[in-house]
Amino acid sequence: MKNVLLDTDIGVDCDDAVALALLLKLEREGKCRILGVTVSTTREGASASVEAICRHYGTEKPIGVMRPPALTCDRINAYSLAVKQKYHTDDVDRDAVDLMREKLAAADGPVTLIAIGPQTNVCRLLKSGADGWSELDGKELVRRKVDCLWVMGGSFKENYGAVGLNPSRPICEWNIVQDVASAQYVAENFPCETVFSPHEAGSRIFTVMRDEDSPVWYSMLKFAEYNAFPVKPDFLRESWDPVTCLAALEDCSDYFDISGYGSVSVAASGETSFRAGDGRQRILLVKGGFSRLSDRINAMIE
Repeated sequence: MKNVLLDTDIGVDCDDAVALALLLKLEREGKCRILGVTVSTTREGASASVEAICRHYGTEKPIGVMRPPALTCDRINAYSLAVKQKYHTDDVDRDAVDLMREKLAAADGPVTLIAIGPQTNVCRLLKSGADGWSELDGKELVRRKVDCLWVMGGSFKENYGAVGLNPSRPICEWNIVQDVASAQYVAENFPCETVFSPHEAGSRIFTVMRDEDSPVWYSMLKFAEYNAFPVKPDFLRESWDPVTCLAALEDCSDYFDISGYGSVSVAASGETSFRAGDGRQRILLVKGGFSRLSDRINAMIE
């Protein structure tokens, strides 16, 4: 059973809420143990939304929050405040990096770190110093305790043909663009294997909102309303973050290949590229089967 730490920017796009629900379902199925959840945003209601979804799945998890300064995107609050108010949960004050360091230091086996937002917290973890949890600095603690970092981030020309994108117009993916400096630092300094689940991996896989009372579906509803998307007949949202979580924990070889090792570069614009060869990084390569993977994700969410 894999030990997992999830880092999420919940509250801006509703696929984070779906991804957390998917991980909680996988934990219930005995496929992972969620050691904690950190939020890579300072927006109000982010950690309260995590608590509401965890309670819906009958569990409590340690939660940490990103310390200021806020990212520009933290001004966007599509649904987390609404979830906090509806489900009467409270935000926490635990520092995200402190929680990460505690859980890594205490882990009795390798930990898989899944980052589905800007990489601010991961960068700060790498730059952290020794503390009461461990005498090791961040890089060494990660090197000894993390088996793999899964990043929902980037966009790679290797996938463009499979999803019908124009190779002459590269995508600067949202999570990377929100904190380019942190993404660059993580790409250059993370000491363990890193797998990038890029924009293309989740862009043709859709979660379908259901008319049920749960903080997951309420997050999707408020997200749609915030962005003035039509809710009826069926609101669909791309599943970038759920795909990342599922690929990190299940065999998804029917839908994706994983490249050989190489290195990912992050340009100042946020554009990403992959070069095969020396390096610790890999990327998901899209194969197809989009509707079947959509069905798998939708069947898991309560």
